[in-house]
Amino acid sequence: MPTEIIYTSDALRIRHGGNGPVLESPVDTRRFHPASGRPPRPFTVGRMSRDIRSKHHEEDPALWRALAYAGCRVRIMGGTCLAAELAGTPNIELLPAGTEDAATFLRSLDCFIYRTGRGWFESYGRVVAEAMATGLPVIVGRPGGYVDYVTDSMNGRLFETTQDAAAAVLSLQRNRALGARYGAAGRALARLLNEERIPRRTIELLVGSAAATLASTRRSADDLPDIALAPVVRA
Repeated sequence: MPTEIIYTSDALRIRHGGNGPVLESPVDTRRFHPASGRPPRPFTVGRMSRDIRSKHHEEDPALWRALAYAGCRVRIMGGTCLAAELAGTPNIELLPAGTEDAATFLRSLDCFIYRTGRGWFESYGRVVAEAMATGLPVIVGRPGGYVDYVTDSMNGRLFETTQDAAAAVLSLQRNRALGARYGAAGRALARLLNEERIPRRTIELLVGSAAATLASTRRSADDLPDIALAPVVRA
């Protein structure tokens, strides 16, 4: 029976050169939901990821320092690997991965920023989908599987350079209404994707796979040689 590869994003399928179906990792939009209210606080930006240096871009420390000195509060869960590079920088909180519930952590932010190191291709970027479901404006670097659903200047921002990323964040710091629009559009897309499209495609894949297996089983049975059974003689 032939093997079928299911991809977590169209970007990964293109990168691999395959032609299998795409099925993203689902997000529980009931758990990842916007905060009911925003307490008084400085404009807070951050990210969460595994706490290893290769998950963070080589220039991320420069980005976080620039934002911190511009008056943003920075929270990074999975960021203790950056402690030496960010030592002495005010307004930056580095947390080990898993310190807080992911949904609670995201609701402590006003903007979610994400990119990985140059040697790490993010095949889907589930954390970006979770941030969008939480209603956060997302500012993400190219490339990555999340570019399939982040549309620049509609439900977030895509950036190429560290300077572009800082400028995009600071524009949202100045214009909270713009960030709210990005966040609402991202939340709407996250609900559409996770509550309708992914469940439908999952069923279609399962039904298709079951039908293919049944057809293969029937073909295999048809190929079996006829066996003449001897009569049973009872004593």
